[in-house]
Amino acid sequence: MTPAGNFLASGNPLNAHGARGVLNQSLRRWNALKGDEPKTLPKINSKIKSGKGLPTDGIILREVMRDLPRSIQNRDSWRHNLDHFWISQSECLELLPEKIEAGESKDIEGNFKRKLLQFHVVDQVRGQASPWKKGEIKDSKLKAFVESADDQWIKLNVVGAAKMRKEPSGQQNPYTGNRVSRECGMDLKIAGLATFNRSTQRFEKFDMVAVGERWGTDVFNFRDKDPGPHPIGFAFEMLPADAANRPIPTFSRWANYAGK
Repeated sequence: MTPAGNFLASGNPLNAHGARGVLNQSLRRWNALKGDEPKTLPKINSKIKSGKGLPTDGIILREVMRDLPRSIQNRDSWRHNLDHFWISQSECLELLPEKIEAGESKDIEGNFKRKLLQFHVVDQVRGQASPWKKGEIKDSKLKAFVESADDQWIKLNVVGAAKMRKEPSGQQNPYTGNRVSRECGMDLKIAGLATFNRSTQRFEKFDMVAVGERWGTDVFNFRDKDPGPHPIGFAFEMLPADAANRPIPTFSRWANYAGK
């Protein structure tokens, strides 16, 4: 689309050749625009529908999701996708035990855990998938352990596991004609390391992974020919909160992303 709303090109290419074709078509139509067509973008409102934008007092985690190596290699097992996980200051504090001493622990509940499981361990490696509903998270646990603590720093270990199940929806993909006729699910193990600055009340470092098996299909995630079960991984890394790292999370426009 142009800044004035005129169509250039669209598509859902799954390889470099197809993506190049869409870009070339867009470029040809862009170059053919008349001189009075505006070519600058209007001011963009970065607020999401819920009225909440980037948590200025929180942190941003970059998320990389990908198929993991298998015993029998699949030509598409290198595929991966990206997202961003926004965590507010209050959600960060959900990880801290009441007593800050080495060996102390806390069961993590609240928005941090809910957002991670519902919206960020979703199989979007090859396409789009719906977030997990609360009732589809069949079993989950997430716990933070204080590894060490002094007057300045708190180092945490985060460990957990989650099991998700989604009944077949019967929806049909209009592009492929395939219908969702089998259960979709994941069994994951979670581990992370985080360093919290007691002076600034902010995390300075946060790395986390979730790995396990996924199976089944969603209507638009293109798993029809690769339903599994097969290994999948999610990696999260804290980023500076600058403009380059502010793409909004995939599901941030859902009303319950920022709140319960």
